[in-house]
Amino acid sequence: MIKQWLLSHGLRILFTIVGYIVVILIVKLLTRKFVRLVEDEDRSTRSEREKRADTIVSIINTTSWIFFGVIALFMILKEFNINITPLLTGAGVAGIAIGFSAQSVLKDFLHGFFLLAENQIRVGDVVEIGGHSGTVENITMRTTRLRSINGHVHIVPNGEIRIVENMSHGWSRALLDIDVAYKEDLDRVIAVIEDVAASLKGDEKYSKSIIDEPEVLGVQNLGDSGITIRLLMKTLPLKQWAIKRELQKRIKKRFDKEGIEIPFPQMVVHSQE
Repeated sequence: MIKQWLLSHGLRILFTIVGYIVVILIVKLLTRKFVRLVEDEDRSTRSEREKRADTIVSIINTTSWIFFGVIALFMILKEFNINITPLLTGAGVAGIAIGFSAQSVLKDFLHGFFLLAENQIRVGDVVEIGGHSGTVENITMRTTRLRSINGHVHIVPNGEIRIVENMSHGWSRALLDIDVAYKEDLDRVIAVIEDVAASLKGDEKYSKSIIDEPEVLGVQNLGDSGITIRLLMKTLPLKQWAIKRELQKRIKKRFDKEGIEIPFPQMVVHSQE
């Protein structure tokens, strides 16, 4: 009796499990090939197409795992002579009830759909959402997972996302405000800053990360103890911070060499005899 059951129902259950595993592996293989098709030769950074492909692949793999898993489960239950019709009917009724009671979940799904359809954020982007900033590690139809610079993970429901600040969409910009003392010759200071920025752009190590000519806007602010000069440099996505750090280091060294003073807070005290 048991042997007969194993040879009939048992084999079908085994084939169902093996079939499910094979389908998942095929989906993963196809999605991996899809990612390889859009990848370029530069492995150091992920382009816009590559980030979008990573996001789509993540959604497809998760959806496939759940969808085919449910089908395989029903097929296995059927082999145990469990009537799945009531389960399907109950699932439909439960789905309607959940639809009315879990509007926030549906809201999350709708927002997640538009986030992906409109290409607002992708896996690998650095974003700020709801006061939390970090690198997008995963996007599902319900939540978005961020990893902050200190290693903390933030799970944000898609329905709670109102404003997204994407710091790596298309291109980025290194913005540097440089303070100098009031006594300095501004034309000379601006010329020095322009020379430092141009030398950085000409550096083979950093030239690939800079996609436009540096731009010194001029005097940005007259502060209490110094004058602020603003420098802009357009970069590849996610490269703005490395470029900014290198600029600050080079400008400090050049200012020291040229004798240009970087101001510090000062207070003048007047005494009356």
